[in-house]
Amino acid sequence: ICTGAYLRMHCGIVARCGFAARILEGNLTLMRNVRMQVTYDGSQFFGWQRQDGFQTVQQALEEGLGSLFGQSYCVQGSGRTDTGVHALAQVAHCHLDTPLDDDRLRHAWNAHLGDGVVINRLETCPDDFHSRFDTRGKRYLYALSISDRPRLQSLDPPAPGLAGHAAGECPVSGPP
Repeated sequence: ICTGAYLRMHCGIVARCGFAARILEGNLTLMRNVRMQVTYDGSQFFGWQRQDGFQTVQQALEEGLGSLFGQSYCVQGSGRTDTGVHALAQVAHCHLDTPLDDDRLRHAWNAHLGDGVVINRLETCPDDFHSRFDTRGKRYLYALSISDRPRLQSLDPPAPGLAGHAAGECPVSGPP
């Protein structure tokens, strides 16, 4: 008997008492929850969250999974990002039904993703894990190259698209 049971329908997935299932053609299929770390080049996306008419990271992941299994799935991220923002290890999760083990699933899913996004890590996690609500913190990195030379003449330019460039003096002092 499950106390405090809940029933939730989201993207065609029913969750109750800590397990998820999908109802397809009248059959109830149990699903496992997978947590992943995703890296992406934000210059290719209009942020994380799916938006009609715009390519987003969530859409790329969901379409890759749909291409792999021929069904629609819902990928939930730990948070949203703006257009052009990159991520090195954003956490996301989704419930899915597949006999593939975690490593094979990660490789197969990556093979169905376009340029600009890759799943670095994937693992089966507890059914009640939620990437947004179970996040303990976030870290941000701001990269800025400061030089008195124009960027094109700099001997050591930052990676294009990954760091900004400013000419002149550094407006912020370094560590003590």
